[in-house]
Order: sequence, then structure tokens, then C-alpha cells
Amino acid sequence: MTIEEFRAGLHAWRNRTSSVPNCLWRDGVELKEKGRKFKAVSVSYFGSDPENPSGRTLELKEAKKQLQGIGYDFDNPDNKFTLHDEEIDVLRAFLNDRFDENGYYVRVDDSSAAAALKSQLEKLSPDRLAEVLSTIANKHELVDAIRKTGSADFLTTRLVGHRNLDTLEQLQVVMNNPNSIEEDFRKILRDNPWMFGGQFVGVDRTRQFTTLDQLDIVLITGDGSLHIVELKKAYIPKLVVHHRNHHIVGADVHEAVAQTENYLRSLDGEVHTIKSKLGAEANRAFATVVIGDRQHNKLELSDEGFYGAVRTYNSHLSRIQVITYDQLVNNAMNALQIMFGADEDQPTAANQLTTADTVDTEGPRFAGPNEANEGDYEPPDDYWDGYDPDHDDYDEGPEPDFSDHVDEGPDY
Repeated sequence: MTIEEFRAGLHAWRNRTSSVPNCLWRDGVELKEKGRKFKAVSVSYFGSDPENPSGRTLELKEAKKQLQGIGYDFDNPDNKFTLHDEEIDVLRAFLNDRFDENGYYVRVDDSSAAAALKSQLEKLSPDRLAEVLSTIANKHELVDAIRKTGSADFLTTRLVGHRNLDTLEQLQVVMNNPNSIEEDFRKILRDNPWMFGGQFVGVDRTRQFTTLDQLDIVLITGDGSLHIVELKKAYIPKLVVHHRNHHIVGADVHEAVAQTENYLRSLDGEVHTIKSKLGAEANRAFATVVIGDRQHNKLELSDEGFYGAVRTYNSHLSRIQVITYDQLVNNAMNALQIMFGADEDQPTAANQLTTADTVDTEGPRFAGPNEANEGDYEPPDDYWDGYDPDHDDYDEGPEPDFSDHVDEGPDY
């Protein structure tokens, strides 16, 4: 090494022993190339346990060349500056650009200072508080600190809940637009499988499992099997129509279900290929068809009549379920309300619809809400006359006499 290289090099040292009492070791580094003056910084660690030092001292030293001989006069430095413990942390934070704005910064190492900081933070608006949290450099330490306070579950629930609520409101906007197409719904629902229920743990990004078919959304259930979601438009004016004395689902629903049946049949025919090549379990998969919206149905009828027609149609299906978009949103809203808890302030969507498929608690009915116009059968007033629910006999007269009856056996 030449003299020029020696002077230009910055010497660093680690774990250097020291003659200072209780000093465990010293670390240091030269700050400039060797010239007329020598500048260096060192940190000394004190205590009795090397794994957990009880104190630190940072020392900045500047020394000039010795008048005689070579080297520097370290015993009589021109300048010397010393920092201890927390002061070192402040300097480190400054060098790391932690004090990047004008203002007063409060240390929160003790409980009294933490209480003072808490009182100040309580006065901030939510937006300003978010800015304060965003300035914390080490986000992992922030998460650990929140977890130790016991508020992590509450905060996580709120964050996830409000994010999901925003997603529902986006979906509601798409539902309200008559010009929305299937792809508009798919972009939202493919990233939010939670809307379809807790039995689904994710989405398979593969859309083509068979040669001829491209699926809208493929959900993954808890046991690893596939669940197909077929999406249709929300604007279906004839989703439920009047037929004779009843309400039935319209042709769009029949066509969507038939299309989904073909998808399932194709999956059944290629179960082993799908399992071996894609690693997916498609054996006897189920499907959900999401179609229409109560608000877009042209026929004037009650919620009971509308959802009753869909429920009746579903009762005759085995591997496919038909739901409307408003039912999907309402089910998701119910899930959010459970997540927030019954005693907490529950989120409400701006355009939340009336809960679909409500249970009738008014007792037995024989006709729908439009019985006067539909001509449904209505029993006469004396239909139940003479019926006593505490007895099995409708006729209180004498029992018939079968003593003379002879069983002649079957007639061949």
C-alpha cells in the first residue's frame, strides 16, 4: 500500500477493547482522509453484560499532526464532542431524515411523555393523524406497537370492514347503471370472493379449464374444490314475469342456468385431466349464477312475490344456485355487520337495498299480495269450520261398524 492509498483510506474498527473502566468495547471510523488533521467518531459501550449494555457514549474527535515525529496528537485534540444514550438516537434520527418538517418533536420513551403525546394526537383530525402515522419510518415497529396495545383486532376489523364497504358501494354504482356489462361486474367480484360467503378461500385465476368454455370467476372452497360463478347483467327488465296465476323467472334466467349446466357437464367430463394438469378439484363442482336486480324488474310486484319466484326456481336445481345482485350485496352487508359486531356502530351502504327474501311472520297465507288482481284461489270463510286442532276426528258421529265386512282378498 502506498502512502497515498494509506492516507485516502478510511480506517474502521469494531469491538476494540478499551482501558476505560466498565467499557465493554468500542466501535469507530475515520471521517476524512489523513492530512493535517485527523477526524474520527467512536461509540463506546458500557456495562457488565455484553449482550445488554447499559450505556453508550459517542465521541467526535479532531486532532492535528504531532509537532515532532509522525502521527496525531490524540491526547490533546483540537475539538471533542460527546453524546450519551438517547442523544445518540436523536442524532441517528436526524441523519436518517426523520426530522423532515418544521415543528416540535416529543420523545415518548416514558409514560408521562406518552400521555402528553396521546392528548395531542386526540386533537388531530383523522386525515392529519393518518399523516402522522405515515411518517413513522419503521412500519413493522408500528404494527408491533399497535398489536401490544390490544387494539390490533379492532383496527384490522375496521380497516377491512371499511375497505369492503367501499367495494360494495362501487358495486352498487355499477348495478344502478343500466348500461353496465358483465365485465364491469367481474372486475369487482373477482378480487372480492368474500362477497359470496365464508366457505370460499380464494379465486383461481385460471378461467379456461375446458377446451370450449371460458369461465367468469372460479372460486376455491375450503376443501380445495372449484365453484363456478357465472355473471350476467344487472339490468334484466324481465327477470321475474307473470305467468297465469303465478310469478316465474324469465327467459334470461333459464338461458343463464342452461349455459352454466353445460359448463358443469364439461368439467365433469375432464375431471381427471384438470386434476393432473392444473391440480384443481373439479369433480361434481357447484355453480352460482348472479343475474338481475330487483330495482330493474319492470313488473310491479312485492318483494315477497319477486324473491319467492327466484326461491321457487332454485328449489328445483341441484348444483346451481341463482341469486340477484341486490341479494349478493345484502348478504355481503350482513357479513360486514357481523364483522363489526352488534354493539358497534355498523357500516351502512349509501344505497343499501331492502333485505331480500324476508321471512313471513304473519301466519299462513293462501294468496300473494296481489290476490285481488291475480285471481288466486282463496278459501271460503267456513273453510276451517268444525275443525278442532285438539282432536283428530272431524266428525263427532258414531264410528262405522265393520263387523260384517269380509276380506275377499285381491281380485286377480
